[in-house]
Amino acid sequence: MQRSIVQIFTNDHLLKMEIDHLKSGRSVCIEIQQYIAQTDWGGRLERRIEEKKQQIRAVVYYDTETHRVLSRELGELLSMEYEFKVDILQYARLIHQTEFESADSCGQLRRLCYEGKLEESAALIDESSLQRIHAQLAEQLRVEENLSRIYDKLVINSLEFIVKAQLTSLDYEVANRFSVVSGYYQKGLISARRAVNNRTYLFNCLNIVASYLQEHNKPLDAKLLYQESLSLAGTFLEEKTAPGALTVKGHVMTNLAAIHRELGEPAEEDRMRNEIEATLQDSLLAILARDAEKHQTGEIDSKMAIESAGIIIQWQRSRISVSKRSKNNPSAYSYIDITHTLGIIDMFRLSFSDQYWIDKIEVTEELGQWHSEYGDASEAEKVYQQCLGMWEQLPAKKGISYNKEQAHIKIRLGTLYIREKEYAKAYAVLLDAIGMCRQLYSTDAEAHSYRLYEACYSLGHLYWHDSRRREAKDCWVEALAGLRMVGAGTLEWRRPQLAQLLADVGFACRDCEQHDQAIGYWEEAVTLMRDEVKRCPEEGYTKLAVMLNDFGLSYHEMRRLPEAEKIFSETLILRRRLAEKAPDEWRPKLSNTLNNISRVYIDTGEWSKAAESLIEAVEIRRQLIRLTPGHWEPKLANNLNDLGVLLYQLGHNKKANEIMREALGLRMKLARANPSLHAEKLMATRQILQHMLGR
Repeated sequence: MQRSIVQIFTNDHLLKMEIDHLKSGRSVCIEIQQYIAQTDWGGRLERRIEEKKQQIRAVVYYDTETHRVLSRELGELLSMEYEFKVDILQYARLIHQTEFESADSCGQLRRLCYEGKLEESAALIDESSLQRIHAQLAEQLRVEENLSRIYDKLVINSLEFIVKAQLTSLDYEVANRFSVVSGYYQKGLISARRAVNNRTYLFNCLNIVASYLQEHNKPLDAKLLYQESLSLAGTFLEEKTAPGALTVKGHVMTNLAAIHRELGEPAEEDRMRNEIEATLQDSLLAILARDAEKHQTGEIDSKMAIESAGIIIQWQRSRISVSKRSKNNPSAYSYIDITHTLGIIDMFRLSFSDQYWIDKIEVTEELGQWHSEYGDASEAEKVYQQCLGMWEQLPAKKGISYNKEQAHIKIRLGTLYIREKEYAKAYAVLLDAIGMCRQLYSTDAEAHSYRLYEACYSLGHLYWHDSRRREAKDCWVEALAGLRMVGAGTLEWRRPQLAQLLADVGFACRDCEQHDQAIGYWEEAVTLMRDEVKRCPEEGYTKLAVMLNDFGLSYHEMRRLPEAEKIFSETLILRRRLAEKAPDEWRPKLSNTLNNISRVYIDTGEWSKAAESLIEAVEIRRQLIRLTPGHWEPKLANNLNDLGVLLYQLGHNKKANEIMREALGLRMKLARANPSLHAEKLMATRQILQHMLGR
C-alpha cells in the first residue's frame, strides 16, 4: 500500500533517509519518484531529458562526435535532475521545520509543496518585501529596547530568505541561478548573524549554505562557513549529549575533512579526521551502551534505539573509510572496525527490521572486500556468496527487486574470479550481472547507468584477459555510454575513471585495427587527464605520466612516429618532475621512457638524440642494478648493446668498443644463468663487437 506524499514529508526521519539514499546512489521510494515527475518544474525537466534521449537514439552509430556531444548534454540534464531531487526533498524538510510570522503563509507554502506547485510557491515569497523587512529590523536593533522580539523576527526573516533560495535553486530557467540563490542565502545569513540570541539557528543556517556551496564546487567559501559553524558548536553543543547533536557536529567535521582533501590539504584533513574520532568515539559508545541496556529493559523505544545505533554505524563506517585511505597502506581495511559494526547491527536486529538486513549486507560486503584486498580469495568468495544469499531473502519479505545491489556484489565476485584466473566462474557471474544491469537500464537509464558501466567494464576486462579483443571493445563502448550518462555533476571525481575507460577503448580499437578511432579516444582521455591535473596536481600528474607512456608505445607500434615522439617527450618532462620528488618510484619509470623514446629516434634516423636518451637510461639502470640486479640486468644489457651500435655509427669508435665490451660481459653472465633465454643475444653482441674490431 502506497503512502501519501504528505505522510512522507511530515515524517522528518523518513524524509532524511530518502535524501541519504539519493546521495549514496540509491533510488528513492516510488511515491517520491511519482511526486517529482508531477511537479511543475520537475515535469518540465523530465520532458527535456526525454527529448535529448530521443535525439541520441536518432543518431547513426558511426557518428561518434554527435553522439558524444549529445551524451554530454544529456549528462548535464541528468545532473540537473539529480540536484533537483535532492533540493526538493531538502526544501520539503525545511518547510516542515519552519514557522513564519504568518501561520497562513507557512500553511500555504506546505500545501503548494504537497501539490508540486513550485512556481506559485516562489511567487508567494516576495524578495522586495523581505529586504524591506530586513532593513526595518536592522534599524529597530539600534532603537528598540525589547531586543529579544527583534531577534525572533530576524530569525523568521532569515528563514524566509533561505526558503526563497531553496525554491529558486529548483527553477532551472532562472538566469545566473547560482548567483541568485547564493545572494538569497547570504541575505539569510546576515539576518541570522544579527539574531545573536539564537546561535543554534545560525549554526544550522551556516551548514545549509555551506552544503550548497560545497555541492556547487565552491570549496573555499564552504570551508569558511563550516569553520564558522564549528566555532559556534563549541558554545552550545558541548553540553549536549543527545545523539542528534553529536551527529550534526560530526557531519560538519566530515564535510570539512572532505573539503581539505579536495583542496589538497592532507595535514588539515588528518587533523579533522582525528577530531572526528575524538568527538564521537567515547560519547557514542557510551550512548550505545546506555540505549542498548534500556532497550533490553523496555525503558527506551525502538525509534531511539534505531537513532543511536544508526549513529554508531555511521561512525564505524567512517572508521572503515579512514582505514581504506590509510597513508601506510592505502588499500587497507580495518577488520576490527568491520566486525565491530556487524556486531552492532546484530544487537539492534529487532529494532531495525528491513533496514537491519540492508545494513548487514552492506557491511558484510565490506568484509568480503577486506578479504579480497588481503589476498584471501576463498574467504572473500564465501562472504560475497553469503551476501547474495541474504539479498535473495529480501524480495520475498518486501516484494521489492534488489537486482541493482545483487549485480554489484556479482561484479565484485567476478572481478575476484578474474584476478584468480577462474574465468569460467567469472563468465557465469558477470554475464548474469550484466543481464540484470541491462534490464534495469532499460527501465530507468538514469538511475542504473553507473551499475551498467561497472558490469560492462568488468566483463570487458574478462574478455581482454581471455584474448577476445573485439568483445572487450564492444563491452567497453557500452560501459562508456553508461558512464557518460552518469552526469556532468559528478565529472570532477569521475574524470580519472572516464579517462581510463577511454584509454582502454582506444587500446581495444588499436588491436582491432581501428587506429583512427583509437586515436580519437586517446585524445579525449588525455584532455580529461590534463583537466584532472588542474584539480589535483599530484595525483593527476602521476596518472597522466602513465597514460602518456602507454599511448606513446601504441603510437610507436602503429608506426605513427611523429606522434610517438611528441607523446614521449611530454612523458619525459612529467617523469623527470616526479622522479625529483620520489626517485625510488619514478627513476625506474623514467629509464623506461628514455628507452622508449630512443627506439623512436632510431626509427626516424635521429641517432644523436637516440644516443643521448640511451646514455641517460644506462646511467639510471646501472644504479638500479645495485638494488634489483635480476630485473634490471637484461634491460641494461639491451641498452648497452643499442648504445654501442649507435656510438659506432656516429664515429665514436673507442667509446663504442667500451660499451659493447660491458654489454658482452653482462650477457655472458646472463647466458650462464639462463642459456635458453640469453644465448642467442650473447652471440649477436659478440658478432657486433668482432665487426667493430675488424675481425
